[in-house]
Amino acid sequence: MRPARSQNNRSGGILVYLLVLVSLQIFLMVVAVEGVLAHEPGLATAAAILSLLVAAMAFGFRWFISD
Repeated sequence: MRPARSQNNRSGGILVYLLVLVSLQIFLMVVAVEGVLAHEPGLATAAAILSLLVAAMAFGFRWFISD
């Protein structure tokens, strides 16, 4: 028996959303490391804080959709 078409569409949308969050997380981590290496503490701190917020959003979303 095949799953319903709406279930497939929802799973694809969730996958795309999580992929965007992970991509943003990687980008912010790279910016934070570059800020540290360039001796720019403001940039490194801001990127690290935003990176933590994105990680919290991803875990919160995962908790929200799990059954």
